[in-house]
Amino acid sequence: MILTHLKLPFLKTFSFTVLTPIILFWLSLYALGYPLPGDDDLFFIGAGINLAETGNFVNPFLAQWAEQTIDRFYVQPPFYSYALAPWLNIFGITTRSFLLFQFFCYSSFSTFLALTLRKLKFSPLASWAIIVCAGLWLLIGGLRQDAFATALLMAGLYYLLTDHLVYYLIGFTILGLSVLSSPVNIAYATPLAWGILIRNFVRHKKDSSSMGQYITPRLLMLLSAIVIVFLLFLLSINFELTRFFADLSWHSQLRRSPVSRMIPNLIFIVTVGYGEITYGLLYLFSLFLGALLWVKHKTTPKSLFFIILSLILSIILGLITYANTLGSNVNFVIWVIVILTLDKLSIKAIHQRTLAVIASVLVLINYSPAILNLVFVDHSPDPPEKIAEILDYVTNNPEKTYFIDGIAARYIFDYNLPAESVSWEFSGEPAMGPPTSLTEKAENAVWILSRRQAWHVAELPDYPRLKLLGHRFKSIASQPHKILLIP
Repeated sequence: MILTHLKLPFLKTFSFTVLTPIILFWLSLYALGYPLPGDDDLFFIGAGINLAETGNFVNPFLAQWAEQTIDRFYVQPPFYSYALAPWLNIFGITTRSFLLFQFFCYSSFSTFLALTLRKLKFSPLASWAIIVCAGLWLLIGGLRQDAFATALLMAGLYYLLTDHLVYYLIGFTILGLSVLSSPVNIAYATPLAWGILIRNFVRHKKDSSSMGQYITPRLLMLLSAIVIVFLLFLLSINFELTRFFADLSWHSQLRRSPVSRMIPNLIFIVTVGYGEITYGLLYLFSLFLGALLWVKHKTTPKSLFFIILSLILSIILGLITYANTLGSNVNFVIWVIVILTLDKLSIKAIHQRTLAVIASVLVLINYSPAILNLVFVDHSPDPPEKIAEILDYVTNNPEKTYFIDGIAARYIFDYNLPAESVSWEFSGEPAMGPPTSLTEKAENAVWILSRRQAWHVAELPDYPRLKLLGHRFKSIASQPHKILLIP
């Protein structure tokens, strides 16, 4: 209220009220050391580190994982690693450098999201609600490619929305880079891009009868973008197309279940732990909003129905592509639908506020594992003398092979790992899993890992769990960044 009486126009601008707070929001989280380290960090950043240091597209931390990762890194699309490498050359291979890269990705995603929703006539509050949900999703995801790929996805959609010819080339190219950073993004890029193209076509049809002149150049932009992205892709994999798809297919078979198993997998994800509450309440609320939207369809903007349809199609494709993203990507898209619906639903203000309060409570419930981890868990690392002791051991025993998890990689080594280091999380049998017993540790191997890895290896010392309001959480470590050295 005070700002409205000041004679300073810039205080009311979109840049001041939305974009500047976005930067400050993510900058504060960067300063606090977010995102937290993830179990598969070394999988996703290893090739980028090696590219920066040697120029070779190999992840040395996976050298003992599988035949497909000995001398190449084709089990994952390449563009995240190729974006990370020049960044590391400029800013160095340190924790702060990696976190700054993630901050740049978070800020870019949020900025393009806010710009897109403004163009679609949604309120700044809707942008902020979606950004908060994105933070609860991404901040516990470690250094994965999700933030980078999602930023590219949002940027590509925004440029398509502008409906300018050159921007079509930019938008299609960026969407292609997004898919070749995280393949699951094809499930979201396809229906959302088509939705924007149909929107643009319908809007243009009202102004002009020459559809050929409108469609042909945009189709050429799409074909040009496909050629550009494909050439960049071939260069990034040294034109080894057959080998790349063979390795990627091998990795995909490890991670994905057949489509016929999609429903049982979804049931398992929803029912494990407190899933009936954390997921079930969100789904019931979403169905209620859908019914309310149908009742109010005459007073609801038609554009909202079109946007929701595109998002629902992206959810369906996302589940078919990779059902395990139900708790991450798909869950986030459901919240996007809920937020946009609440923003445009034509109901009394008191009812809208009531639904917004209910949605806020459901966000706390749905993202409660992330909130518990971000707010209530003690993320302090070991004291400096303990870290120095471990580093001295490594320095005095260079002949050992060190199996290191993502937490130790950050808090002990600052991502400058010893030569011949191996990602502990990807050294077990079968492939894709961590070791499950000390018997899997070779005689010359040394494990340096978080105490919480006792969850996988029963012989390791047990670790304290988070206690809150008298309840002890079985799967949440109270001090996950305390490190064990097992010679």
